[in-house]
Amino acid sequence: MNWDELRTYLDFWSDFMENKNFEVKGTFKIRDEWLPYAKVIAAPNETQAQERTFALMGSEHRLKRRYIKVQAVNVIDGE
Repeated sequence: MNWDELRTYLDFWSDFMENKNFEVKGTFKIRDEWLPYAKVIAAPNETQAQERTFALMGSEHRLKRRYIKVQAVNVIDGE
């Protein structure tokens, strides 16, 4: 594969990999209480936004995935 073919290949896939802003809403458990959260996450798709939310909430609050519930993942328009 030469450089021109590689550049064409990468340009094609870069359209699919552009990050969008997603608003992720849900609840997380601290002690005996479920608290609501809303985060804005930059990700290429909804699945990745949800995975990045698990990683972020887990690292910020030292939570396992079973203590993080995702109720909605929505694309934010205009950003």
